[in-house]
Amino acid sequence: FPVTKNSPTLGWVYDENSRLVYGNPLFVQTVGIPEQYQGKKLAELVNKNLSDDFTKLLAYRIRQVVMTGKTIIAEDAVPDLNGQMRYYISYWFPVPLKSRKKLIGGHAIEITDRKLSTTELEKINERIHYAVNASANAIWDMDMNSQTIYRSDSFYQFTGYQKEEVAPTLNWLLQIVHPADRDRLEREVQQSIDQKQTIWQQEYRLKMADGSYRAIVTGK
Repeated sequence: FPVTKNSPTLGWVYDENSRLVYGNPLFVQTVGIPEQYQGKKLAELVNKNLSDDFTKLLAYRIRQVVMTGKTIIAEDAVPDLNGQMRYYISYWFPVPLKSRKKLIGGHAIEITDRKLSTTELEKINERIHYAVNASANAIWDMDMNSQTIYRSDSFYQFTGYQKEEVAPTLNWLLQIVHPADRDRLEREVQQSIDQKQTIWQQEYRLKMADGSYRAIVTGK
């Protein structure tokens, strides 16, 4: 399999009995298996630093391809030689042969950096969400392209509306603004959007869920 020798992705070929037929240099190095690997089963090859879960995962992927005869695409988590988890998009596929012998080929692209970046971003967003909803102020955020609005939990506590009653749009907000303030507020909002203002503040009366109006100050 010389085509995969210098590939930047991990490449391998197993037989249907989970014996390793071929592993490209990157695969052999990453997994940490001995150079004399051909014909040996997974349990004989796994480095002592790797968990049994690794062999179980490989065996499971091999069975999937053997049983379905189809390509399997999956996201797999595999510990490296230091025990640190690495993430891959892996492709497992049947290797066509004229004989009855079945071979399962595959290759994997590492996505660890992207995976960790996504996870970290999710954590940051989660922290922001908790911080925002812990505030006594009714915090909101509007997407300037779609003009959809996110509102913090304190908005619903302040106004008395249930989340299912509130549409994430500017039009919904304008409908509960006092009629005497509505035109002015709509005009000021549009002007702020057109001029791409970074600072904006308006005072107006807002209708609460119980029908009463309360004066509020909104700013950005």
